[in-house]
Amino acid sequence: MPKKPKGEEEGQRAESGSGRWMLTYLDMVTLLFGVFVIMYAMSNVDKAKAERVAESIRAGFRGGLTIFGGPLTGGQTIMNNLDPVGTMKKSLYDQVRKATRKELEHRLVTVTETERGVRISLVGDIYFESGSAHLLADTVETLSRIAPILREVDNPVVIAGHTDDVPVHQRKKEAREFTDNWELGALRAINILRYFEEHGVQPSKMSVQSHAMYQPVGGDKKFPGKNTPEYRAINRRVDIIIETGKKLNQKNEW
Repeated sequence: MPKKPKGEEEGQRAESGSGRWMLTYLDMVTLLFGVFVIMYAMSNVDKAKAERVAESIRAGFRGGLTIFGGPLTGGQTIMNNLDPVGTMKKSLYDQVRKATRKELEHRLVTVTETERGVRISLVGDIYFESGSAHLLADTVETLSRIAPILREVDNPVVIAGHTDDVPVHQRKKEAREFTDNWELGALRAINILRYFEEHGVQPSKMSVQSHAMYQPVGGDKKFPGKNTPEYRAINRRVDIIIETGKKLNQKNEW
């Protein structure tokens, strides 16, 4: 069999080697293209949708409704203990704002997220008359929308009573049944606690505090019109604090 010319053999080898190199190069380019497509897709995740899906999964494991229209059934799982405090706080914050929408519009309620949890402040002269701890009709109406939320939470609820800066002995005759503003603030909180207890909120998770007149709105900052009836009415308030950072029935070590 006649031999091929030397130049022809070298050309075939060169051509064959060039083809193998191109295949390797194309494989690498394809892989890089795939990596960049995945990175682009990850950078465009709809965070709102992802959070709704995550919350739906958590709700399902707790036995609540999911985005699929029904609850997941089953026993107790570790998923019940995986709710971040921040997510719980945000969820409660949204629930309370939705329930007290009317009062928020008229600035009769403020809802804030604090380090302790969610604070609901009943402010304004529609809730308590000066020197009185009696629950007015508007107070009861607002509390009736907050009570269902408190019935469902598994966290401690602190009810803190405040007063304006008028000493008890300078108030009208009916207010002189109180020893001082400490007692007045405490009784306002106790009357609200009793209302919640009567409407199904577990008593063991509630407690009361009194700050009297010593934690006014604005604190030590300059506040316009501090001596006006309107400012005093704002300070006749009660704070309802849902402590999201604590667990119910946490043991005390003495």
